[in-house]
Amino acid sequence: MSRRVCLRGLGLAAALMAPAAPAWAQATFGPRGGVSGEPDQFVLGGHIESPDLGHRVTFRPNVELGFGSDLTLVTVNLEFVHWMPLKNSKWQAYAGGGLGTNFWIADEEKRMYGNLSLVVGLQHDIGVFAEMKVGLDPSVKIVAGYSMKFGS
Repeated sequence: MSRRVCLRGLGLAAALMAPAAPAWAQATFGPRGGVSGEPDQFVLGGHIESPDLGHRVTFRPNVELGFGSDLTLVTVNLEFVHWMPLKNSKWQAYAGGGLGTNFWIADEEKRMYGNLSLVVGLQHDIGVFAEMKVGLDPSVKIVAGYSMKFGS
C-alpha cells in the first residue's frame, strides 16, 4: 500500500467526519490521545460526535494515529455509543462500538484491513473523557480526550 493510498484513506475519513452544518449544530469534536497494546504504541487522534440520534445514542467516528513498535498504524473507527447518565453526578458513562479500517505501515510491509471494536468510557459535563477500546487490532487502547461543542 503506497503513501498515496494512506493519504486517500485519511481524506476519506476526514470527509466522513466533516459535519453538515444544520444537522450537526450541537455536535462535538475534539482531540484524543493515549496508549495501545498489540502493538505497543502511543496514540493521537480526533473525533466528532453527532447530536443525540434518539434513545441516548450518538454517532462518534474517530481517527487515531499510532506510533511505536517500528510501525505506524492509522485507524478509522465508525462507532455508535449509548450514553448512561450517572445519578447525582456530572459524569456520564457510555458504551458502544463499531466498524473500522486499519492502515498498517511498517518498513517493508503495508496492509489495510477491517476492524471491529467495543468501547466503554466516562465523560464529564465539561467535556473531559477517558475510554477503553477493545478491538481485533490493536487489541486494547486506553485513551483520554476532550469534547468541544460546534457553533452556539
